[in-house]
Amino acid sequence: MKGRTANPLNERFYDVMSVMEKQSALFHSLHNFLKRDYSEDVRVLNQILSKSDTADLRPEAPPIPFTGNPWSKIKNECTLLVGINPKWHEPGSKTGQYESEISNSIELINRFRDGDNNAFNEYINQRNNYFQEGFEYGGHFTYIANRFTENWYNTDKNSLWEKYLMNLDVLPWFSDKTKGISNEKLVTEYTMNNALIEYKDVIENLIDLIQPARIQLNGVPPRLVFEQVFGIKSHPLLLIDDSIGMYVGYLKIKNKEYPVLAHNFGKTQSGPNSKVQWENMANKYNQWLNNKFRNQ
Repeated sequence: MKGRTANPLNERFYDVMSVMEKQSALFHSLHNFLKRDYSEDVRVLNQILSKSDTADLRPEAPPIPFTGNPWSKIKNECTLLVGINPKWHEPGSKTGQYESEISNSIELINRFRDGDNNAFNEYINQRNNYFQEGFEYGGHFTYIANRFTENWYNTDKNSLWEKYLMNLDVLPWFSDKTKGISNEKLVTEYTMNNALIEYKDVIENLIDLIQPARIQLNGVPPRLVFEQVFGIKSHPLLLIDDSIGMYVGYLKIKNKEYPVLAHNFGKTQSGPNSKVQWENMANKYNQWLNNKFRNQ
């Protein structure tokens, strides 16, 4: 791993939960969340999160709770990358993403909601094996993998996704675009809407399981939500580079503090886009973290 991303604060906590207990906690929260009527959840969310008429979330497909295998990650070395929400792909589109991933997810979750628990296990295995079985949406994940291997992890793409980089979204339901979503309403509803509250439980249990060296918030909505839900009021995130919306700091999740790097959405004009911008951002983050570590 390039640079220092280890979290010295984690070393101060005694981990009283066994691995099996944490696995059970994540499975339990996933089971509850994925059992929900996702079409009805989307109907409600489109109303309460919209800037005007609708938030444009798609009711046809279940939410995506995570991408990659949380049970294979190396504790205190991996990174949790949090994006905005999954991109919708129409049936028959050039990406083939609907046929390779989305349609199978719909079928498995519908079977699970009809009482087939084997379908739940199959779905979790699909999410775990996403990068090994050719599901990945290359337009997004190839770009991300390249930036992380260039700046933080000296490894190949397969090892990166297997051991070091975990991905989820702050809003796990699909949409064509995010312009209709109100960030302010999303922040408010994260502690009020039942679907989002249950998803928050998934996030907390996943983080508790993998214990990442860094939580990286890719986009303004993840930063605003995580600041509100997990922020330490006495130590708000610190703006480091306004040109890409780069913030650093700590978040507290299940009584553990994790270093945070937040920035505007990558591969856009307002966020880190070029290789040079990502390199500069990584250097600034590593410098900040090393200074924090020396001052402990």
